[in-house]
Amino acid sequence: MPTLFAIVPVYNEPDTLDACVARVLAQRPCAFDVSVILVNDGSNDATRRATERVAASSARVTLLVHPKNRGKGAAIRTGFAEVLARMQDDDLVLIHDADAEYDPADWNALLARQQETSAGLTLGNRWAHGVPNTAHRRIHRLANGLLTLASNLTTGVRVADMECCTKLFTRAALQCIAADLDEDRFGIEPQIVSAAARHSIKIAEAPVTYAPRGFQEGKKIRAKDGVRVFVVLARERFRTWQRLLPSMTGKRAMLQLVGFLLGCALVVWCARRAFEGGTDGIAKLRDADPFYVCVLLASTLGSILCGGFTFWSVARPLRRFSVVEMQAVNLMASLFNYAPIRLGLLLRCMFHWRVDRMSAIDIGAWIAGVAIVTLGALGSALAAGLIQIPFGRSELALDWLWFATYAACIILGSAVTLLIGRAPLLRRFLKGGERVLTSPRALAESLAFRTVDLSMWTLRMWAAAKIVGVELHPAQAALLAAVAILGAGNPLGRIGWREAIVALVAPYVITIGDSKESLDALTSQLALLESAGEAAITIPLGILGTIWCAAKMRRARTAPFTANFEGCDADRRQV
Repeated sequence: MPTLFAIVPVYNEPDTLDACVARVLAQRPCAFDVSVILVNDGSNDATRRATERVAASSARVTLLVHPKNRGKGAAIRTGFAEVLARMQDDDLVLIHDADAEYDPADWNALLARQQETSAGLTLGNRWAHGVPNTAHRRIHRLANGLLTLASNLTTGVRVADMECCTKLFTRAALQCIAADLDEDRFGIEPQIVSAAARHSIKIAEAPVTYAPRGFQEGKKIRAKDGVRVFVVLARERFRTWQRLLPSMTGKRAMLQLVGFLLGCALVVWCARRAFEGGTDGIAKLRDADPFYVCVLLASTLGSILCGGFTFWSVARPLRRFSVVEMQAVNLMASLFNYAPIRLGLLLRCMFHWRVDRMSAIDIGAWIAGVAIVTLGALGSALAAGLIQIPFGRSELALDWLWFATYAACIILGSAVTLLIGRAPLLRRFLKGGERVLTSPRALAESLAFRTVDLSMWTLRMWAAAKIVGVELHPAQAALLAAVAILGAGNPLGRIGWREAIVALVAPYVITIGDSKESLDALTSQLALLESAGEAAITIPLGILGTIWCAAKMRRARTAPFTANFEGCDADRRQV
């Protein structure tokens, strides 16, 4: 028979403790055995004697003691550590106060709601039956409503009574949440809900009865604990974004802002170079062959779609997304990568955390998987470009050598990635997220899409070269495309750096008989035109994708929290 562990934190409750524990032990909720974890949080002598007497009276009571008072949150965390060492998969754990304000007879309703919804965390709702018509209770309800509203706005989870003591956990959910808890006092309540939201644990609610005490009768929560809720919520929101984007710090944002300003200066530098040397870049654009212009724009569209499909394929072992959603999110991210501070990755993570309720661990593993695939394709392209320089004798030999080297690097890199993904240390760290690196199908699909993406960049580079009057054969265009991708992904920003890197590297890749001044102008024109061709498609489509994503996020903000639990238990069971 499964066990329901009831954690009862106790601090100076000598008058209510015996009756409280007796009522708990009398419960037979939904075919569960009840085991009480009593945590004496540095109480006075009368309460200490009462806890020892209660523990000695029943083998189903375990007494844990804090020598000094540390707070309700610390007592709950001590209880969590004890039950996690004893729980089986089907066991549940519940928090119950020792002050007789809550009735353990309500546990049946919580257990029924948990079984009905398969929720990982089930909260009590003290206000489901209405509020007594007294000024004190209405003020109490208003204060709790404000705190719950702050929690809902911060976490994106809609609950009715965040501060309710009664909380029911499954083992898998508790394993996720317990590691994130460090509050010692009543801030543990908003921290539990925030941690559940961060790990995308499904939350349900059930009504409970409530008979509050006054301060004269021993109620311990104070106004400062209400203020502490806002501090905890702000800190937990920061922790969530830190988990999603550990590298997005204030220093990094400032670095990107400085990088954006320098990038704008580099664009001006490229533009000045482009119109030097007696070459009329504007005339070339005006007289450009429509076929090459179409290739320039179409290859950009193909590249954007391949980027969306790469994210889609890497995510398959973790979550199945619709192609439309993935393309819209990718368009939004591509648009906001043009911002002074690159917001594309931040918005992508926020969307999937808020709309799809993905856990921070899964999002991190997913983004890491895409980064590995991208670096694998980019590294293979650059290695192929460097290797072919001393061995190429003709354009045909050069092209074949480039493609052969690229394919060999991709195959070798895939084998290494599959091996690394099976490392025990990585599995313990990612807790299931390593599947993005161990699925041969997902890896093959994502590498294929990244290779096509690189081909689209190569095609855009070739078309831009044709328009400005520079001849590039496929291997040269592919090498410049890899350089452009490297420039676009640098941490200092997207604008300017990519164009400058291509303009500086291109003279070493192509050979034409013109003077150095003319060559500098042509390669600068090539760099600017290739980048402008991408922006001409990315910006308008990115605006449409952003509108679509904003509508989805607006609907998600008003929808109840119904997402499935993703990812902390090793066996990835649903809770």
